Amino acid sequence: MRRWLAAMVLLVAGNGVIQGAESQSGRQQPAGEMSAFGGDVTAGNHYAAGVGVAIEVRPYIAGVFEFTYAGAGLDAVTSGYVFRNLASGGASRTLIPEFAAHLQFTSQRASVVPFVSAGVGLVNSRVRLITTRFGQTSSSTDHAEQTVAAIGGGLRWYVTRAFGIRPEINVYTTSRPFARFGAGIFYRWE
Repeated sequence: MRRWLAAMVLLVAGNGVIQGAESQSGRQQPAGEMSAFGGDVTAGNHYAAGVGVAIEVRPYIAGVFEFTYAGAGLDAVTSGYVFRNLASGGASRTLIPEFAAHLQFTSQRASVVPFVSAGVGLVNSRVRLITTRFGQTSSSTDHAEQTVAAIGGGLRWYVTRAFGIRPEINVYTTSRPFARFGAGIFYRWE
């Protein structure tokens, strides 16, 4: 989690340097947003954390790239049972890079701005199962990738002119559809 926070701080600091250089050169920079979020993924009830960047391409429309990490620790993937010298458990991680468009319904100046999103992404999952039987431990790993379509929506609640809170939900269409829901913080520049 510290790495995500460090990346967010670097993005915000880097954006300030870029804005200063562009304002001195007289070029107009498009409005945009950086975000960090956390929540839950319904497939297996895993936690989720991620970061995102959005650039306004038209009034009320933003192009968005988000990267989500969802994971579950030992015993969250399987039942994690122990029976007659047999113990079983597992761990998983899922990576979801996604490109989307956000359509906002009200002015940027409103304190609460509802939005809908639609996009495409890639779900990259890895599951590691561990079994111990009579003191012998074995493990196996399974890996899968799927292209997904995602739809969702949420609210941008501006606490200040540039910072806010963004609760949202996204539904992903895979062979086993799932949802990611949660909330995050964002920083908007103009």
